[in-house]
Amino acid sequence: MSLIFITSSFGQERDDSHDIIITVEGWTEEEAYLGYYVGKKTYIADTAKVTNGRVIFEGDEDLDPGMYFLYTPNGVFVEFLVNEDSFSMRSEIGDLVGKMEVLGSTENRLFFDLQRKMAPLTTRAKSIREELEGLSGADSLRKAQELSSINEQVTALRRREKDTHSDTYYSQFLNLILRPEVDISRIYSDDYTIRQREIEKYKLNFWNGTDFENRGIYRNPVFENKLNEYLEDLYGSNSDSIIQGIKKIFANPMDKEVFRYIVMTLTNKYAQTKTKGLDAVYVYMVDTFYKSGQAYWIDESTLTKMVENSDRLKQN
Repeated sequence: MSLIFITSSFGQERDDSHDIIITVEGWTEEEAYLGYYVGKKTYIADTAKVTNGRVIFEGDEDLDPGMYFLYTPNGVFVEFLVNEDSFSMRSEIGDLVGKMEVLGSTENRLFFDLQRKMAPLTTRAKSIREELEGLSGADSLRKAQELSSINEQVTALRRREKDTHSDTYYSQFLNLILRPEVDISRIYSDDYTIRQREIEKYKLNFWNGTDFENRGIYRNPVFENKLNEYLEDLYGSNSDSIIQGIKKIFANPMDKEVFRYIVMTLTNKYAQTKTKGLDAVYVYMVDTFYKSGQAYWIDESTLTKMVENSDRLKQN
């Protein structure tokens, strides 16, 4: 039996205007694209001509907050954040991130500064991973410990940045990458009760700091990973347990576009599941959000088919 999948353009509801100027020394491009994310999927928001290494993306509407990217046919690619209407960036073709200068965007100044701070750590981590492939025994353990230390430094740096700039989209983005801190000794305790309490605390704190009323939270490639991790890793493969996790997500105050994205993403996810018993989660999504009329974006024909499929699955 075929299930119904939902598609949407996630059109941007904007007003006012935007003006983004990007200059790259050494550019020989003739055209550049401004792209954005909806979950892990990418879309093109605008196309513009490159003149003397300079491109201007402008329009009569605001851009929704989120992670965007510059892309050219010759493979130039750089990601940046949008939470301001007008700003400019300047760099060099050989080192886009390292040489990036930002004017008019606190979000991107912080974003590129962090990448530069992390660069020595990520370079060393990559080198260690390559070295680990040919090691064993004590040498392997020593390198693994060094890698763990670097990962802890990266996490600490991100956490410090998130807390210091808590009123920015940049902070929201970092919060999606980070995970709640845990007491490792309790996670690996021989006492089952202690272990479970620490796991339950981790679940409870998983979405701390996430502003579901900010539609920018899903307009990046990391939110969907966190959503999947929450349900798959913390609630397992039991449909009743997963449904409880879903209920906790929707207990948060939520922007209508964030609501739409999460409902559609989870409905499609469990429509496609091949795990026995998890079609009950699809049934829950249809019954709770579509039959009830909360799925304001769905057309009558698709809704009818979804309800029919859901009712048929209940009888199996």
